Amino acid sequence: MWEISLLLAAAMLYLLAAVLLLRRHFYAARAFMLALGICGTLWLYELSKPVYFEAFSLRDHLHDALLYVFTGVVAWTVWMSARAARSGTTGLQ
Repeated sequence: MWEISLLLAAAMLYLLAAVLLLRRHFYAARAFMLALGICGTLWLYELSKPVYFEAFSLRDHLHDALLYVFTGVVAWTVWMSARAARSGTTGLQ
């Protein structure tokens, strides 16, 4: 039950990050990174369960890992844009 609650919190943080990005606000990067951290941690927790790990093929697990890496690259881009905005260059405000 607590996993579902954390996933819902992460979904809300992703939604908040999208709204803040559209408004070009600095805190979008923080919301995005927090949501990514929650989802990544829950995914790693699920991988520690033998039933979950054996239920899916290695290809499926690698696909999930690739999606998290891609999302991490997007998060890093947002974070760097927010840092640039804080230092006075163009980007998020």
